Order: sequence, then C-alpha cells, then structure tokens
Amino acid sequence: MGRVVTRTFVDPMYERTVQVIEVLVVDMRATGFLEALDLARTRLERLGWSEVGSTDVSVQMESSRWEGTTTTLDSVEELDALGARLEPTAGEALRADPKKWANYIVVSLSSVNESVHE
Repeated sequence: MGRVVTRTFVDPMYERTVQVIEVLVVDMRATGFLEALDLARTRLERLGWSEVGSTDVSVQMESSRWEGTTTTLDSVEELDALGARLEPTAGEALRADPKKWANYIVVSLSSVNESVHE
C-alpha cells in the first residue's frame, strides 16, 4: 500500500472486552492528503476491502477476506484521538517535518470476532 513509517497499537476496553487496534502510519508518496487518502482507498479496494463509510477526511472499510476486520484511514492528526503513542524517535521525526504529514495516512486495523454462546 505504501511505506510504513511507524506502527503502534491501542487496546481500549469496551464492555469488559479488550479490543486491540493496530495503528500504522503509511507514507503514500502523494502530493497532498486527499490524494494520499484516495490512493490508500484504491489500493485497499484492489485487495478486496470495501468502503462502508466516509467523510471528507476519513474512510472506513471492511475486509471481504477476514470477517469482522475493519480499517479506518485518517490523517496523522487523528493519532491523539486514537490514543496511540508513537515511539519517541518516530514522533520526533513526524514533528520535525510537518510538510510530510500530508503524504501520510494513519491506518487503524481492528478485528472483532463475535461468537454466540448459549
């Protein structure tokens, strides 16, 4: 899809269930954020992902290959909202060159396998 600049994870708890969300920062080598977002969406669609929702600045998709697996494509500014903590060197590199932020997409992957127990 693009070059992974850094990765981290968050593990929020919902109704006594821990949900692990893997967070990737991907360099799409685009000329701006909207182009980067469109490139990421197109590349994931080629891999069998389907768009299930979007705004002007974010796209939600789900996998046809892995049931219960979803991804959200966002801007780097959304890292804080996710509660994601980057390694100090990765965070410093992102802050050192804010112009490159427009080329980066935050890809958050989440998988929820629901099973019914009687």
